[in-house]
Amino acid sequence: MLESILQRVKKLSLSPTEKASLQRLLLNRIENAALRSFRRICQLIPMIDSDPLREAVRDRARSTDPSVKRRAEFALRYFPTGHHASA
Repeated sequence: MLESILQRVKKLSLSPTEKASLQRLLLNRIENAALRSFRRICQLIPMIDSDPLREAVRDRARSTDPSVKRRAEFALRYFPTGHHASA
């Protein structure tokens, strides 16, 4: 069910509050268990990109916990390159 919701979200224009909720969801999935839908959540990163989010994911990519580090490194691949995000 979450996967179908995430698929539909990609077609929406998100409010700042909705973006913040998805950012928290992403960080939670990096910190805890990455469910089957983790890849779909990562696919939303271009829609929720921000400098603070990038920094938070980079911080987690330096984690001493190998699982957190692996998930953060995976998520970093979904950030757009060549520009800086707005906050």
